[in-house]
Amino acid sequence: MAILTLLPVPLLLRRVPKDVAPADAGLRSALRRVGRTVATRRPWIIGVVFACYTAQWMAVLGFLPSIYRSAGLDGPWPGILSAVVGGVNAIGALSAGPLIQRGLSERKIIFWTFLSMSAASVATFAVGWESIGSGMLFQFALIAVFSAVGGLIPAAVTSYSVRIAPADGSVTAVLGLTQQIFNVGNFLGPMLFAFLATTTGGWGTTWWLTCGLSTAGMALLVFLGRADGGSVGSVRRSPKWLSAQRKAQM
Repeated sequence: MAILTLLPVPLLLRRVPKDVAPADAGLRSALRRVGRTVATRRPWIIGVVFACYTAQWMAVLGFLPSIYRSAGLDGPWPGILSAVVGGVNAIGALSAGPLIQRGLSERKIIFWTFLSMSAASVATFAVGWESIGSGMLFQFALIAVFSAVGGLIPAAVTSYSVRIAPADGSVTAVLGLTQQIFNVGNFLGPMLFAFLATTTGGWGTTWWLTCGLSTAGMALLVFLGRADGGSVGSVRRSPKWLSAQRKAQM
């Protein structure tokens, strides 16, 4: 894992342009920028939107081995299938960038992703697949779709977050605040999922939580405007611009 972590470092050093130090560098000015950033509403809202995703994804993936065991699978298969479902999340993460580059807004990506996750979770948990021939296979495919499509949200949220800091604010403060809020979702999601399953006597009602969180996330998008105009880094920089910037810094 340590080696895999180090693999992107040469690519980052080669492809990512150096940061330009702000004219008013220093602890006091940095705190002022952070204060101005957290005083605006959009970083908080996008953080809660992200938490609506992480809460349900972490809850479903965390209990997936138990769900498979309760369905009759034994041996290594619950762990293997759960790992596959977690891995396909990368499909969505890798697909978000090209979609944004083609002009699809982050808010649209997030909205349709939440809607798709809701549909997939209802089909996964509301249907009694154990009574259907090859039902486990269909259920596995549906939960894989839930995870794969869900991978679009982290990339879309990150893309949106880096462009909504106020002109005198801090992009890193936006990202830091967003991460702290979605960690709350990681903490609360599995507990609510388990509480719902325990209270109702099975996994068949857990789609109430996933759909509720998706609905909340979609509703919050109404309060988010376009990530442009008067924000730090609001202009999307093309590869040609980045190449010219790197050459200027060499």
